[in-house]
Amino acid sequence: MTCKIRQLNRLWYWPLILCMISCSQSKYLAEGEYLLSGTQITIEKPANKEEPGVTKNEANALTAGLSQFSSQQPNKKFLFIFKPRLGIYFMAMSPDRVQRRVEKGKSEYSKFTSWIRDKAGEPPVIFDSTLIPETADKMQNYMINQGYFNAQVNATYQVKSGKADVFVQVFPGYRFAFNNYILEIEDEEIKTIIEKDLENTLIKKGEPYTADILKSEQERIANLLNNKGYFSFSRKYVTFEVDTSSPGLQKDVYLQIRNDDDNLPHRTYQIGQVTFNINYANSGLIRKKIEVDTIRNLQLFYSRRDIRSDIIARRIFYMPDSIFHKDDYQKTVGRLNDLGIFRFVNVKYKPLLISETEGYIDTEIIAELRKRQSGKIELETNTDARDRIGTFINLSYINRNIFKRADKLQFNISNGVEFRFNNVEREGVRDQRLNTLNLILNSRLYFPTIFPQSQKNLKKNNYQPQLYPKSTFINLGYNLQRKLGFYSYVVNTFTTGYGYDIRNKNVRHEFQPINLSFIKPREASYNNNFQEFLNSNPIFALSYKQQFIMGQEYIFSYSSQNINIGSVKSFFYYRTVLNTAGNLVYGIKSLISEPPDEDGYKLAGIPFASFTKVDNDFRYYFSFKNNSTLVSRAFVGAGIPYGNSKIMPFIKQYAAGGPQSMRGWNYRELGPGSLDTSLNTPDLNTGDLQFEANLEYRFSLSKIFKAALFTDIGNVWLMRADSLKPNANFAFNRFLPDLAWSAGFGFRLDFSLFVIRLDNSYKLYNPNYPSGLRWIAQYPGFENVSDANERDNWRTRWGAWRSRYANFVIGIGYPF
Repeated sequence: MTCKIRQLNRLWYWPLILCMISCSQSKYLAEGEYLLSGTQITIEKPANKEEPGVTKNEANALTAGLSQFSSQQPNKKFLFIFKPRLGIYFMAMSPDRVQRRVEKGKSEYSKFTSWIRDKAGEPPVIFDSTLIPETADKMQNYMINQGYFNAQVNATYQVKSGKADVFVQVFPGYRFAFNNYILEIEDEEIKTIIEKDLENTLIKKGEPYTADILKSEQERIANLLNNKGYFSFSRKYVTFEVDTSSPGLQKDVYLQIRNDDDNLPHRTYQIGQVTFNINYANSGLIRKKIEVDTIRNLQLFYSRRDIRSDIIARRIFYMPDSIFHKDDYQKTVGRLNDLGIFRFVNVKYKPLLISETEGYIDTEIIAELRKRQSGKIELETNTDARDRIGTFINLSYINRNIFKRADKLQFNISNGVEFRFNNVEREGVRDQRLNTLNLILNSRLYFPTIFPQSQKNLKKNNYQPQLYPKSTFINLGYNLQRKLGFYSYVVNTFTTGYGYDIRNKNVRHEFQPINLSFIKPREASYNNNFQEFLNSNPIFALSYKQQFIMGQEYIFSYSSQNINIGSVKSFFYYRTVLNTAGNLVYGIKSLISEPPDEDGYKLAGIPFASFTKVDNDFRYYFSFKNNSTLVSRAFVGAGIPYGNSKIMPFIKQYAAGGPQSMRGWNYRELGPGSLDTSLNTPDLNTGDLQFEANLEYRFSLSKIFKAALFTDIGNVWLMRADSLKPNANFAFNRFLPDLAWSAGFGFRLDFSLFVIRLDNSYKLYNPNYPSGLRWIAQYPGFENVSDANERDNWRTRWGAWRSRYANFVIGIGYPF
């Protein structure tokens, strides 16, 4: 087993091999063929020095835009130098391998080699000189569309050493800008609507001219009129004329809106009959009786065995006899999909004319029912490739409509197990193969409304639709933590909660006014070593006492992501969690009870915790047009015990390491602070404060096969100094030296529905080693090889270092 895990850690060889192959591609080409190396674009300065040229930022923007219009694009690069996908293709196409297979009577390529070549590889881009004029024409048009009406583009090429380079010279000239925005609209009603909305126009006087702004203005005007009842209006009726003959660099823009195809004024439409139907065709269900209900003049065809009519009515935004609004489509489809019981929702329109200028639109909404129940299995594995391997399996079950009201029940069973490859003897005690067991049971029941809410109030409000989803949830959970070996103990935790989930376009609020946990350690399971450790750490021992955690939790999250724009869009994500406990109970107890004993006040004879904990998670996703993403993340969290508590409960403390955090370390292996962990067991490395920063560059090698480079930096600390744990507390003068650092690379198989992640991370700096031995070049064991011959063997020394300081992770999904 150990051998296999160590072979997995040799994944680092493959990127190096592929990069070496991608640097020597020309030997694979036929005579007269040249590999396209790239296109070099130069934005030339004006010959007349008095003439203003483009700024550096403008030149960079033009270069990026022009590069998209090369008729041939070179093979994709990694780190701006190597071409790993091309290397994979050439490895699969190796003439020596093909010849050996033919000599053995086999086909030229095996099925696996063909799959690797076609899916993970990329064929070479052979230079075609006949496409040079086409490239120049495309770039010329792009410059005109950017407002450089007098731009000139010259393109040439050069071949050398089996490669071809294309050189493009661009003489931009002057850039023109918008001047006056003049409306030439015959339809007075439409003209009035546009005049009232001119403050939102995208055409601003003095702004640089671009054709993209004119296209966006076309779309804006079409959407504006679609939401004012003009159902059949489209951007084809909107045209612009730019007065290029006028002197100066600012040009007037004339907006012209012509009448419809019959040369009649554009019609306004009202909503006619609105019907809703459930499609059972692909659901496998048979419904002999379909009921009909009318709410808000909506005709609803449904079955009580699947959903209630008022639930549907409150998700439909179309209002019979009201003006047609295009936005009602997205609102209705979005809110019906939020219920989670429909596979897809389709809306059909049927226009009916009642005059030359007016009409009605009958609207039919068809929703296909999805399977009510489903399940999922997720698996994660991580190892330090030395003596431990951990696995985590999660089984989840969902019933999307358990009470026929779109109420959703989620149930998860998670089991984490850590094994040792080798039994480790310490102080006469031998650790077992099974080192740690963590069992988690959790269920959550969602109601698709703020509960309680009476039918009387709903009817009074005429079942008006809600723009954004609001739901109520109830939690029940259980967690069993069992540690075996040198330290042995068992801790049981029971949790329950009640709260609300409220969302809008970019923001989500989750509030639990009732959040209750009961921690019940099984003290009879404590072995002598663990009991002695608790006796020598009385403050830490308080977190392993039986206690209640009664409080509230509020979660706020914000995302600027707009899924309607597409994948190439950078966005910001922020999430904060505020958790308080014991404040109200402690206040009441302090007023009506005697002073507390050494364990604090108690409730039903059991101590309760009081603290405040705040987590902040900041992320920014930089998306690039080459289908790559740079993710930056920062996490800051702090828990402060007070009142009835001297230390944070163990389940509320922070831990670093594992597949989602500081990937160079196993879970709870890092920290706290710069404490020498050789004096402590990794399982107890927790803290009251955590800081972590992550940077991960994700890029595609093929549609499914992807890769990433990443680095993690962070640690956990205690809030208060502890003489038994020197340097474990947070101190500003030790903040930077206390930060651990790891880096690595990973491969991902992205199947859309789920992602299989393989990450290989290496420790670069470990603050838990003695000062002077924390950096990679000074790690214990890197140079300390007993045999003199092995000391000079780079592979042996590197293998010894990697087996001790590498952490390999197999997981489902991205870490953040």
